[in-house]
Order: sequence, then C-alpha cells, then structure tokens
Amino acid sequence: MDKKKILDNILLVIIALFSIEYVSFGEVFSVFRVLIFPLSFLGLIIINPSVGKGQSGFYIIVVLGLLANLLSAANSDDFQIGFLNAVGIFMFIFFLLNYFTKYGFSKKILKTLALFSIPQYIAFLLWIFLDFDNFANQNGRFHGLHIDPNFMCMYINAALVAKLNYIKLFKPRQTYIYILFIVLDLALITFSQSRLGILSAVLCLITYCFFFQRKKFYILLGSAVFLFTYLKNRMDNLGFSRNFNILDAVLYRFKDEDPSGNSIENARLTHLQNFLDLVDKGQSNIVGFSLENYLNLHGQYPHNLVVDIFLEQGLVVGSIFVIYIIVLIISGLLNSLKNKIQSVFFQIALISLSSSLLLTSYKQKFFWFVLVLLFLSTKKIRFHAR
Repeated sequence: MDKKKILDNILLVIIALFSIEYVSFGEVFSVFRVLIFPLSFLGLIIINPSVGKGQSGFYIIVVLGLLANLLSAANSDDFQIGFLNAVGIFMFIFFLLNYFTKYGFSKKILKTLALFSIPQYIAFLLWIFLDFDNFANQNGRFHGLHIDPNFMCMYINAALVAKLNYIKLFKPRQTYIYILFIVLDLALITFSQSRLGILSAVLCLITYCFFFQRKKFYILLGSAVFLFTYLKNRMDNLGFSRNFNILDAVLYRFKDEDPSGNSIENARLTHLQNFLDLVDKGQSNIVGFSLENYLNLHGQYPHNLVVDIFLEQGLVVGSIFVIYIIVLIISGLLNSLKNKIQSVFFQIALISLSSSLLLTSYKQKFFWFVLVLLFLSTKKIRFHAR
C-alpha cells in the first residue's frame, strides 16, 4: 500500500469515527482521544505537514481559541484534560488541512459522510418494529444511539447534505438506495421532534436546491410559505393530547406550552441572561468561566453554541472567534456562488452549524471538523471522483 492510500484510509476512518464521537468511557477515554487523536498524529508523520498558502490566518485564530480554552480549563481545575484536547484538536485540524490541500476532496470522503446515519437506522428500526424503548426518551422523542435527540439531528443533517450532493455529483448506480436513506433521515429527524433539527433539515433542502436545482428552489420556497401558514394555524388551534400524531406532537413543541396550556419559560433565554450576569461580574471577559463551572453553578449547560464559545474562550477572544466564523460564512457563500462543486463544503458546514447553534455543541470535536469544512469552502480545493 502506497503513502497516498494509507493517508486516504486514515482520513476515511477518522471521518467515519465522528459518527460515533459521542461514545466515551469515563472522563478520559473517548473515541476522539483514543482513536481520532492518535490517527491524526500518525497521518501527520506520514504526510510531512506544512502550512499552506493562505492558511496562516486560520491557524492563528484556531491557536488563539485553543489557548483560550486552556485558560478556561485551568479555571475549572481541568488543565490536563484541556491540554490533551487542545493538542489533539490542533493535530486533527493540521492533518485535515494538509490532506485536503495536497490531495483534494474525494467521492469516498463524501460517501463516508453520507453514511453517518447508518447506526441510527438500525436503532430506528429496532425502535419501530421491536419496540426498543431505550432508543427514545420518556417523552417519546427518538434519539437513537445518542443520549440527546437534538445532537442526533446534528449528525443526521450533515449526512443528509452529503447524500443529496453525492447523488447530484456522482450519480451512483444505487441512487434509489440513497433516496431511501434520505427519506429515512427525514423520518428520524421528524420522530426526534427536534425543532432545530427539523428547521435545519428544511434549510438543507432549500440550500441544496438553491445551488443545484434553482427552479425547484423557487417552487420549494413558494410552497414553504403556504405550508408554514397552514402549520401555524394548526399549531395555534392545538390543545394538549397524550395521543398526538407525530405532526401534532412536533407542532405542540413549537408552542412552548405545558399540558395545562401555560407558557413555558424559554430556558435558552435564561441561560443567555445567566451568561450576561457573569460578564457583568467580570467572570468571563478575558479568561473564560468554562462550561464545567457553568454546569456546576446552574445545573445545565447553556444550550447555545455562541455562549459556549464565550464561556470557554472569554468574551474578548470569543468575539474575535465568532466574527471570524461569520466572515468565513460570507466568504464561503460568495465562493460557492462562483463554483457550485465548492458549495458542498459550504452546505455541510452551514447545515451542521445551524443544527448545532442552540446546543452545547462546542464540546463536540465535530465542531472543529465543521470549522475546517467552512474554511475549505472559501478556497479552491480539488474535487475528484476517486
């Protein structure tokens, strides 16, 4: 096996492992630390890494964010784990960018992303046909092999984007199988009853049509207006029932009401206010307060990616980091409008970010993979069918 094939296999295994990144054994042993980190290190040894042209700014922002993470980890008496994570994340990013710069993005990589959903299909079928209750929470929301249905949707939406683009770009012989998988993805997201997951899936379809099916884009956009009006009226007239069908169960979640019809306080707004109180006290300005300290103080994570970043990096560095992400989104969109194939990176990154925006997703190493894809969407990366 030559050097290129070894690197190909290392990269494919790393990407495939992200579909089960949430698996961990205690605080120290996780899929990332035990498998992805060492594989990234091995890949760097083989690839002879270097900083590519136009990548310096990206690395500076990443290092700045990781150093801020270290200060936050020290603030929560967790410096050793924080250091291990920071080193692992940087090596992983360094390997990915070196690989994509030298070898481009291939059909196999997109296919691997498209198959992220496979473990959840198995769980879904066991839940539907064999009534395995451990794949859903006490409210009947399907979460598959994940603990949280919202996080499950983040990965499935990434896979959904990949499937749509895989069919469009490579026209596989088994197209009907991928279409079936797309239907299953949409079913899993619906049965998860994740509001953000469902909205992100809709955004996924709209974004894909915008780049590759412009006529269908306008039809879909027009249909969405009428569908939204119908669903809004249906939701307004809903009263609580223990025998909701899946559509009404999802709509009722958008009402933010308890079974008695009383309004439920929006927990995410409460967490945002909690964070602002910390800033007012000077506890997360220069040095991040840390997510662990926040959890110990409030009993929950903030369920907001931007607040996550500010808590881990501090308000100053976090603001620079968030602004840089916004700049990448704008640059990625403009570059994608010029080159539709490049839009694959942008679509996956955009939908993954939208799926994770109202989650404590900064702790997921998948976030950094998405950040790499977003950066790639601003560059001209070779895309080949191998």
